[in-house]
Formats: sequence, structure tokens, C-alpha cells
Amino acid sequence: MFPPNGMPLVIASRYDIRHHPRMVKQLLNELIAAGYNQRRISAESGVDASLVSRLLAEKRGSRPTYETVRAIEVLHAQVCRSRPTRRPKRQKAA
Repeated sequence: MFPPNGMPLVIASRYDIRHHPRMVKQLLNELIAAGYNQRRISAESGVDASLVSRLLAEKRGSRPTYETVRAIEVLHAQVCRSRPTRRPKRQKAA
């Protein structure tokens, strides 16, 4: 079914690219850069500490579930969106 603008509807899947272990590792690395450690990520997201460690190490067989990814995404959104972002310095025109 197409909406009036002619573009197909896109429905987010429970098995999206965001569930790829490297994408989750990027979220975890950004949390660590924000000052969190593995234990704090585990405590605040509800994800088991051993799973956080395996995802950071990209161990084989550590494919995260939808619920795990969602918990990490929510924590990432709370922490990283509240941090001020630094804009790159503008270069002067020559």
C-alpha cells in the first residue's frame, strides 16, 4: 500500500541493521567516551555485564537481541544527547 505521496511505507523491523554487533559496539564506545564504564552501562541499561563485555570485544556468537539493543539505545540517547556537542571550527576563507 502506498500513501498519497507515492512513497512506500517503511516499517522498522525488529531485525534492523542497528542490531549488528559493530553498531552496538559503536554505541557502547560512545557511552565509554562519555565517561561510563562497563559496570555502569550494565547497571543503567539492565544488560548483563558479561554481555556488554562480549559485545565490546566482538566475540563470536554474541549477537544481541532486540531488547538488548533497545536498552543500550535508550541509555545512549539519554546520555549522549544531553552532552553538549562541539561544532567544528570554521576555517577562514583565504
